[in-house]
Formats: sequence, structure tokens, C-alpha cells
Amino acid sequence: MNIVDLHVHSNKSDGSMSPSQLVGLAAEKGLCAFALTDHDTTEGIPEAMEAARRYNDALAQGMIPALSNKLPGKDAALPGGRQKGMPPLPLEVIPGIEFSTEYQGKDIHILGLYIDCEAPFFKAQIQDFVDSRILRNRKMCANLQDAGIDISYEKLLEAYPGSVITRGHYARYMLDHGYVKSMPEAFEKYIGDHAKCYVPREKVTPSQAIHLILKAKGLPILAHPPLYHMGDAELDTLVSLLAEDGLIGIEAIYSTYQPSDERQMRSLAKKYQRRFRFSWSHQTEFGNGQRIWQPTRSGRHTPAAKNAPGTISVFKCGSQAARPPRRQIKNTGKDIIIHGRDR
Repeated sequence: MNIVDLHVHSNKSDGSMSPSQLVGLAAEKGLCAFALTDHDTTEGIPEAMEAARRYNDALAQGMIPALSNKLPGKDAALPGGRQKGMPPLPLEVIPGIEFSTEYQGKDIHILGLYIDCEAPFFKAQIQDFVDSRILRNRKMCANLQDAGIDISYEKLLEAYPGSVITRGHYARYMLDHGYVKSMPEAFEKYIGDHAKCYVPREKVTPSQAIHLILKAKGLPILAHPPLYHMGDAELDTLVSLLAEDGLIGIEAIYSTYQPSDERQMRSLAKKYQRRFRFSWSHQTEFGNGQRIWQPTRSGRHTPAAKNAPGTISVFKCGSQAARPPRRQIKNTGKDIIIHGRDR
């Protein structure tokens, strides 16, 4: 079985690695594909795709050695049954995005995979999102200044050049400059949803994000539903509505989930599988509570407890070949593995 990661952030939003570095890490870990899904931006996709093209050219010329690395801190072989000494696989970069949307006052994230990020209408919409973020960031910086923190939007841009500034950057900046002792503290005291310096920004609805993704020939997926802290009936209603709008899947196994969360997500996916283009989600044998690889900033992800259910989910494609061949992930057949966590 080949392994892909469909939820990856670069330093174009709140990850710590450049798109090119992510390509190198994915290749080292034996992945055959990953989706770059930065928050509300596709700026890193051209760089990632070019890095993957160079890697695949070198692979075709026999310049890439056989796999030799192992999972961090473990003695197990590489994921997906791939073993030390096996030839590396060609690597595909899937163009993606993660939209921050709002539903009944809650922040809901929608992943878009295989989007046509060069479509003029799509680029125009992304620019609107960027403009909205800039306005929100300037207001939040002003609130933080009133709270005694020496920060400005310009200082954030200087500290994190080329990035779409998110609250993760605020937290890192405050940590690096001694205003907080940890990034969670920054959220709890200053920039969390209910903290004193937080400023909401205008957001599209989940339905609008799904329609935009579909218009861009992409595949919309609901990211990490348990993080929204909805009641069972409320979440069921949301998934039902989004399935009608064209949602094709749910991120069903995730690094922060409890076993009950995983069971609920699987049940939801199974309930709506006839309206999704993917069937219900289930765990693979590589479920040991350890992420395959960690592309984002140190401390961002918390591994599950030892022997707890893993962080990997598989969406099985239906037998009727739901996606056009153009959108099929190369080298993966019918197994698509997704996992991850973001803020």
C-alpha cells in the first residue's frame, strides 16, 4: 500500500518548512503524494510542484538512492509496508487549500484537493481572502499593542516573510519575544476565539467554500470535525447540509481524537457514504499513535498515547470510479490516506 498525506501546511501559511523542503521530507519518508493545503493561499504550490518535478527527473535518471530512513524514534519500517532498500516512488504534489469558514459562529475548515489554482476567478477570490486577513491583522495588532505587546503587522511580515499571517504566527512571535511561555498561552490570554485581543474576520460559509472548490474542479473535504465542539445532532445536520452541497469526505482519524471521536466520524461517513464520492473511513494497520511525518512547527502536534488508535484514515474510493482519471492520485490505486492536525 502506498502512502499519501492530504493535509500539509508550508511556511506560506503556518507550517515551518518551505514547499521545497516538504517535497524533500515527503520523498525521504517514502510518500508517493502529498497535498499542500495552506490556509487560504495557494502561493506555495508552484514551488512545491517544481521541486517535485526536479525530484522525479532525478529519480528517472537513477540519481535517488533506495529508501533507508525510518519513522522518528521508532524501529518500525517505513509506512505502507515499504521496507528499507526498496526503490523510492515518484512523488506527486496535489494542489490544495484549507479554507477557514464560518457556520453559526464556529470556525469550520474545508479542505480543497486537486483545485485549479490558476483559474482567474479562483485567484480573485483568494485575493479577497488575503485582503480580509490584512484588515483583521492590523486590528488585532492594535489590540495587542493596547495590551502592552510591541507588535505590528509590519513586524510580523518581517519576521515571517512570504507567509499568510495567521494566529499561529502571532503566538510564535509572542513566544520568541518573551511575552508568553508557550504558544497555547498566547491563544488562551490574547488571541484565542474568546480572548481579549481576538478580532474575527469576514469569512465565507462552508457551503460557499465547497461551491468554490467544486467550481475550481476540486474535491471538498470537511477537516477535523470534533475540533468544532458541536453536539451530535448539530454536527450531523452540518454534514448533511454539506453533503447536499457536494462534500465528498470527512477527516475521520486525527491526532487529537479520542476513540469515541473516531467512532463518531466513521459512523457519520458511513451514514452519508451514498452522498459522498468516498465511502466510510477506516483505520489501516499502521495505527500506532505516531504521525508518519511532521511537516509543521515543533510542538504543534501531540502524538497519541501509546497503544492508542492511530492518526491515519483511509477513504476508500467507490467501485464506480467517482473521480475522473485526471484527478486520480498516481501510484495509490484506491487507497487514500489522510491525517493531520491544524489550528
